[in-house]
Amino acid sequence: MDGSDVYRDVEPLYVSEQCLQCHGDPAGELDPLGYPKEGMKEGDLAGVLSISIPAKLYVESARDTAFQYAGFFAFLVVTVVLVFYFAMTHLVIYPLRRLGAAASDVAERNFAIDLDGIGDRDEMSDLAAQFETMTHELQSLYEGLEEQVAVRTDELRHSAEQLTEANRELDAKRSELEHMNRELVVENAYKSDFLTVMTHELRTPLTSILAFADIWETSNAYADDSDSAVAVAEIKQNGQSMLRIVNNILEMARIHANQVSLDYDDVDMSDLIDAVGPSIGFFSKRRNIDLSMIVDADTPVVRIDYLKVRRIVENLVSNAVKYTRKGGSADLHISYSHENQILTIVLSDTGVGIKDEDIDIIFDRFSQVNHSNNLRYKGTGLGLSVVKELVEIMGGEISVSSEYQVGSTFVVTIPAINAEEEEEQ
Repeated sequence: MDGSDVYRDVEPLYVSEQCLQCHGDPAGELDPLGYPKEGMKEGDLAGVLSISIPAKLYVESARDTAFQYAGFFAFLVVTVVLVFYFAMTHLVIYPLRRLGAAASDVAERNFAIDLDGIGDRDEMSDLAAQFETMTHELQSLYEGLEEQVAVRTDELRHSAEQLTEANRELDAKRSELEHMNRELVVENAYKSDFLTVMTHELRTPLTSILAFADIWETSNAYADDSDSAVAVAEIKQNGQSMLRIVNNILEMARIHANQVSLDYDDVDMSDLIDAVGPSIGFFSKRRNIDLSMIVDADTPVVRIDYLKVRRIVENLVSNAVKYTRKGGSADLHISYSHENQILTIVLSDTGVGIKDEDIDIIFDRFSQVNHSNNLRYKGTGLGLSVVKELVEIMGGEISVSSEYQVGSTFVVTIPAINAEEEEEQ
């Protein structure tokens, strides 16, 4: 209205019984005020009431509120990330480093270790205490072992009876070592359970962070603020990276605990690619990497474990995008052999490649090939290890060919029944 935005409220006015005295029948007759009546009936439309209010104040107030919420959310995300980082450093990373250093000392036959101060009466402190107890027992056994062997050898030279007694004592020591090994197995299972619980607890807040980032991105609250757009993109990228790391850790813990089961279902590989594409495509666009994912037209609906094959594809593609320079390319090609009933997944990239001496270790758990000192190439070293474990669980094979500084090609073959042919039979 007159070049300005307004709120306009329009309400109809209907004739009521009280209005008929002045506006009812008969038409033309003068009402009490001397005006001719219109001859209206009860319920007729008598007129319209229109009220216009300037909208500028309301719009400015709404915009200010949106910016306040955006600022608060950014502060909240940064706070959560910092708290998570310091908590992980204090509760997990630092204690594990001390335990690793202590294990190295034990391997060097240095049993004088001190693990006091690890954890705060939590599972990590219990693990450290049991490890220290085990080390002291090993020290006692090792220090007395040479002397005991000398005594037993001398006894064996003098009598067969002493030989029998020595054998019994050696059997007892062996039983003690077997008992200690069983305890170590139990402790290892306890560590795996702890890791599983921890990753489960991390997935919920990470999923919430990504959901709020999507809401923020689609709300257009920062349409005129490029810095906010970059912040949202960084939140989504790092959140999705952390979620993949958590998922890989959880998958590896399940594999290590032999708790992996296969859940076969009829899967259209095109639908699987459509589900993977948005999250991985986000990273490739930010790094200006040409990512193509193609499924051969004759690939049928196959009977496979959807979640495990999706994890394989996600890890392969994200690994290719991670190690490909800006402006490079990564190509995913999925095909199916009707003759052998084999699903083939081929991932080729123009990344940094792998040296010949590193080919044999890239599938090891927590292994990291030293491409450069650039921090963007650092990771957990679990992605390809999880891929190899899942492929082998499903009875498949994985191979890699690479040329350093040129690119790599990963080939995965998985047995897959043609679900369409099975239904016809």
